[in-house]
Amino acid sequence: MQTEIIAVIATILVVVSWIPQLYKAYKTKSLKDFSYWFITIVILATLIWIIYGIAIHDSAIAIGNSVILLFPVLLVIMKFYYDRLK
Repeated sequence: MQTEIIAVIATILVVVSWIPQLYKAYKTKSLKDFSYWFITIVILATLIWIIYGIAIHDSAIAIGNSVILLFPVLLVIMKFYYDRLK
């Protein structure tokens, strides 16, 4: 039970950590400092965490990282879109 609480707190912190970056990217319409390689590695690492969570039957890890995965995917979409505008 305590480990699940820790996992939930960690997930919340990671989700919150993405919000300022996404907000800044939206406001400036620029992600020129982000490389596709960086975002790809973050996505792959998160996918591995999801697979790991499923493999050990830990829903906190699997679900938490599924939520976290939305943020780098959104960043890729934004980067692709904003790079095309220039």
